[in-house]
Amino acid sequence: MERHLTAKKPVSLIYAIPDHPWTKATKDSAAVRIAMTVGEAGKREGLLLETTREDGLGSD
Repeated sequence: MERHLTAKKPVSLIYAIPDHPWTKATKDSAAVRIAMTVGEAGKREGLLLETTREDGLGSD
């Protein structure tokens, strides 16, 4: 990632949410956590968001 962020034609992470819960589809499904990111060409400011509540997900 560092190579792309600091390249002559850089890519910026403009939106990121690490460690986000993924809703279980059924009772027997696994509880999964994901990270969501969006990249964009150029040197841009990004937005880092964090999960603050995990209500009603039906997960473990």
